[in-house]
Amino acid sequence: VVPPKGGIRYVNCTFERSKSNGISILGKPAGTILASFENCTVVNAATNGTDAAVRIGSSGGFDQPVTDDIHFENLTVRLDDGRKWLKCERSLLSPDPVTNILGNARVIRNGGTEETVVFDAAWAEKYMKPKSNRPLPKRALATKSVWRDAKIVDKKPEMAVELSRIWFPYGARYVFYVPSKGTIAFAGLTRPSKARDANLYVPDSLKGAVKIQSVNGGKIYTCDAPGKYGGDIVAVLPAAGFYTLSAKVTGGDFALVSSRVPVAADMRKGRGTMLFDGNNPATFWFDVPASGTVMLVRGGTYSKSCADVAVSDAKGEKVMQTVANGDWNALYLPDKHVPGLWRVDFSRIKGKPYSFYALDMAVQPAIFFLSPDKTWILGVANPN
Repeated sequence: VVPPKGGIRYVNCTFERSKSNGISILGKPAGTILASFENCTVVNAATNGTDAAVRIGSSGGFDQPVTDDIHFENLTVRLDDGRKWLKCERSLLSPDPVTNILGNARVIRNGGTEETVVFDAAWAEKYMKPKSNRPLPKRALATKSVWRDAKIVDKKPEMAVELSRIWFPYGARYVFYVPSKGTIAFAGLTRPSKARDANLYVPDSLKGAVKIQSVNGGKIYTCDAPGKYGGDIVAVLPAAGFYTLSAKVTGGDFALVSSRVPVAADMRKGRGTMLFDGNNPATFWFDVPASGTVMLVRGGTYSKSCADVAVSDAKGEKVMQTVANGDWNALYLPDKHVPGLWRVDFSRIKGKPYSFYALDMAVQPAIFFLSPDKTWILGVANPN
């Protein structure tokens, strides 16, 4: 995708009493659109009490470029005493400097105080300084060879195993393997989400669809998603091989709870936002075929959710530990690693919110197994 170029000018505009930020610019890298605010005013913005009047930063993805190319010419910000007027966000994983955030602002508080801010190199060094000097490796593409050369490890053939309970609030993504053509069945569950606005959910009428397709494309097989009391997901597939399973439920969250075949959470297209199952830990297993593999973990942003994260090698020895909070954290796995199935555990930190989290991988395809009994060993990963 080629990013757009050009410019957008806001001249003599007033941004007043917005629920969140009055001005918010996220993920707009240098060399793209120049955003210019000339003689503009932000008045009593972020009435929700949690946001700043003006926000500059990255927006979500660990590979999101730093925001740049913003000019403020005589910006005026009016707000109550004690409120934060500016929020600057830098991804922990971006080594790029900010070079073109320029201009000036006058911050007037209702208590009578006034502050003048100059956006220059010194300001950028203080507020938008890179947090990392180590470029993140590229995401890997799961080419046909990855699937063709994979080795299936099914310790309990044809037996249903319980899966780690992870909930997808915005659409579930899985990948699985079937050893032969015929009927495949999973057990799934839908619930009304308690982590978001309760007014959006009608528990007695949760509806959704499950879609199954070969990893190489082709025909899509669909069926209804199981309701709040659970149920089977059944499809008749034409051949052995790897397939994707996606599900989106209007008014709720979705989880697979058991499987007779190897299955994994599928983050190959980018991190999937997930929810913890109450206060229970979340556990994933993964294979590490590529040297330089980097795991990425993140807690909630707006929810301020965080979790303790521990990574254990194939011998069960803990090799690293960190906290997943509102920014991406990179775990550089050792090149000379213990071969076999590794695991990562998310667990609650006492007294901290424990709801949203995300998981991703660089260098190799981001695939995380939900049971150690039904997995596969990846073929060769090809970085893009």
